[in-house]
Amino acid sequence: MTRSTSVSMTPEGNIYSLKEEAKSKKEGRKKDSELSVTTSSVTMTLFETFWKNYPRKIGKGHARLAFARSLKVADAQTIIAGCHVFADHVRSEGTEPRFIPHPTTWLNGERWEDEVESGAASTWGDAAGEL
Repeated sequence: MTRSTSVSMTPEGNIYSLKEEAKSKKEGRKKDSELSVTTSSVTMTLFETFWKNYPRKIGKGHARLAFARSLKVADAQTIIAGCHVFADHVRSEGTEPRFIPHPTTWLNGERWEDEVESGAASTWGDAAGEL
């Protein structure tokens, strides 16, 4: 009885089996996930500053990972400053907690770059009057 093994060739001319490729991909994913979970103490301190100021406290673990990923896109001071602006806006508008995005959603959406509307119409009647 013979076993057949699928093989492929890399552009460099190296031959490897599909099993080896699958194994290397699996190991690569594991390494990526391990990297995303580990964060430095500086990042943790910055995250705690963000968390303390964000107006909705839900999903802290996911938010911590999203914060670490966000640091690849923007610096911590920009993110935290955006958080302050957003939190002030939420407080001044009296936004109900159910309408405040989860911190993970806010971070993944790069919402620190959003423009905050000031003096938005408070009722449908106000908005209709502007038309």
